[in-house]
Amino acid sequence: MLGSPSIVGASLRDSRRLNDRHQGEDAIGAATGLVINEWAQVTKADDQPIAGLYACGNEANSIMGGVYPGPGITIGPAIAFAHRAVRHALGDTDVRRAA
Repeated sequence: MLGSPSIVGASLRDSRRLNDRHQGEDAIGAATGLVINEWAQVTKADDQPIAGLYACGNEANSIMGGVYPGPGITIGPAIAFAHRAVRHALGDTDVRRAA
């Protein structure tokens, strides 16, 4: 799919149109989910975190801003936010080491 000649050179703003065309409505994946903060804590409508509740991967809102450009897009952010969630849950929130 991503190697398709019709996609090569497309801009980011074209990704939603291209995704719809190449995957159709039966595509598996989500681009929206629970809203989280920088420590993967699920937040309420007032942006305050819900103590002890974390989300990452397909459960969290996509860092791609509501666009699902293709399979695997949630893997990297899932790993990064899972790491941050565990660090936060353990009380290790030193931002100098929080990469």
